[in-house]
Amino acid sequence: MKLNECLKKLRQCSGYTQQNVADALGIDRSSYTYYETGKTIPPLSTVAKLANLYNVSIEELLGKQPEKKGHTLVLNAPKMSRPLQHDLEKFKTLSKDEQSIILAYRAMKDKARFIDFMNDYIVREVSEADYFFGNDLDDLLNNNS
Repeated sequence: MKLNECLKKLRQCSGYTQQNVADALGIDRSSYTYYETGKTIPPLSTVAKLANLYNVSIEELLGKQPEKKGHTLVLNAPKMSRPLQHDLEKFKTLSKDEQSIILAYRAMKDKARFIDFMNDYIVREVSEADYFFGNDLDDLLNNNS
């Protein structure tokens, strides 16, 4: 299977729109459409992001067979499993911003660094709220229980 065919099949099986994927990659939808139609070939850095987004190896995305036994590529699945379908239905209820955040996260290579950044951000925000409201987080949580 060619790269452009792989991209289209993976996107459709994942329930994403071309706009969802383009947003996750930080490119225009028309640029992504060219990847799926085969008019242009994405740069290797974009191929790596797409592999992360779809949770496949770059080799699989380029049409090579999975190396690990027992690994089934989404491309070979005729339809989604019930849990995956349920997740897709939940995904579609999210706002466009929330969908974009999830897709951007899935496309990231260094997820641990992002999680550390978000943890630091949350601690900083809570500290500022503590200062502003004069309460500490434990008091706020205990009063809401």
